[in-house]
Amino acid sequence: VIKVILILIFLILALSFIARPVHAESIIFEDNFNDNDVSDWTVPRNGCYFNNDPATWQVNNGVYGISINGGNCVTETIPASIAIPSDLPYSVEVDMTMTQSIAMDRNFVFKYLDSQNWYGILTLGNIVYIHKVVDGTEYFLQNWVSNYNFTDNGTYTFKVKYFTNDKIEVYINGLYLNTAIDTPPFFESTKAGLQASAGGIPLSEVHF
Repeated sequence: VIKVILILIFLILALSFIARPVHAESIIFEDNFNDNDVSDWTVPRNGCYFNNDPATWQVNNGVYGISINGGNCVTETIPASIAIPSDLPYSVEVDMTMTQSIAMDRNFVFKYLDSQNWYGILTLGNIVYIHKVVDGTEYFLQNWVSNYNFTDNGTYTFKVKYFTNDKIEVYINGLYLNTAIDTPPFFESTKAGLQASAGGIPLSEVHF
């Protein structure tokens, strides 16, 4: 399941003429895959394989996922209709099942321009990273890493809040995990989506 929420900020002037911010949320995209329809989703990049055959994103029984058995690859699937304004804070929520074992790459992208420019959450074992790629160059924000006690075959709700002052907050299962401050270089975001990868551990299977 993936949900993108726009945090709309309205200023209300009190009688004392002091501005007080009031926050409201508006869902601009949501897909729980219950209808098994992913016709709105595109796959801009896929160099991943399963048993030497190209791995494919598939939806079955209300879950969307992929199995990889090849290593050294990244693939994304992005909803074509999503458009996130660049001048407003937003959040991305993803329900992710770590099928079989936590000792595999698990990912999603919360700020996505193209395959050479994106921000994502990457988990491997009990470690959570914020991964950033700009013009093909990889960054880990301020060496930002956190730990979380994941379990094999567990399903977890991730929430990432991206603020216009470049602050990033991460939550898992409704609990605050950590904050990172983004630094240049930047790019404007228009989308968010799902991602899968495999590296030194050539296997990965994940369902959303």
